[in-house]
Amino acid sequence: MVKGQEEARIGLDAEEEIISMINTNKDARNELKECLANFGINLGENFYAIKPKNREFIKTDILLCCTKDNDIIGISLKTVKKTKEGFHQIDRRRLEEWKKILDMQDDVYDIFKESILRKAKNRNAEFIKKDDQPKIKDFIKKNLPKILKEIFVRNEEKVLKILAVYDIRDNNKKTLYLVDISQFIEKLASEADVSFSKNGIIQIVINNTPIITIQRKGGNGQHVKKYKKTDWEHPGNQLQFKMKPISVVKFLKENAKEITCTIDIT
Repeated sequence: MVKGQEEARIGLDAEEEIISMINTNKDARNELKECLANFGINLGENFYAIKPKNREFIKTDILLCCTKDNDIIGISLKTVKKTKEGFHQIDRRRLEEWKKILDMQDDVYDIFKESILRKAKNRNAEFIKKDDQPKIKDFIKKNLPKILKEIFVRNEEKVLKILAVYDIRDNNKKTLYLVDISQFIEKLASEADVSFSKNGIIQIVINNTPIITIQRKGGNGQHVKKYKKTDWEHPGNQLQFKMKPISVVKFLKENAKEITCTIDIT
């Protein structure tokens, strides 16, 4: 099983596990109710968890039905299994879509496109060149609130209220972290800075710690027969956003306990 398929399988298994836990574990249900009450979400006595059908949502992985007000609450779930935490994909899409969403000026669009194609030709090449980094940094910082909303919530803000990080690195003590997603986005947008790795990868950082990266999606392209790797239409030539879930949780626990809670699962 290739890396992407393995990560997808881990995520799907985790979704099923969390859904089963919510629907059958009385203690976990009570902890969940108490946690979400702190976020202003009041679950009814007979709430239950399901998977969205037919991927009607892009960012929402689990639905809680229903609250006392008969609302449906969406959860976006990220699962961490490896001992050494890596970056997890949270969004990927074509640059043309971002140009429209962010009203991206032509010179910024051209820098991104040239950078993506440069990496397509040579995986060791610098992504954003040093001469271009000040302009890109200014653009990202200016648009950071909108970018964060897009990559975490997209157009699902009426439903998607919770970011969940499921830490299963220790099978004897699994931990589910729950975060008020709108307040998380607001706090990250106000406190984060933008920097670049030595290879020109864009980094959204807190206290000099990279939490989110922006880069070319990548991939060797061997499974795509229609386009060459350096063809702009190749799916590897998308803009990809990746996140370190445990680093996000650590930042929130240290700086925003009021929007974070924890459920230990033994």
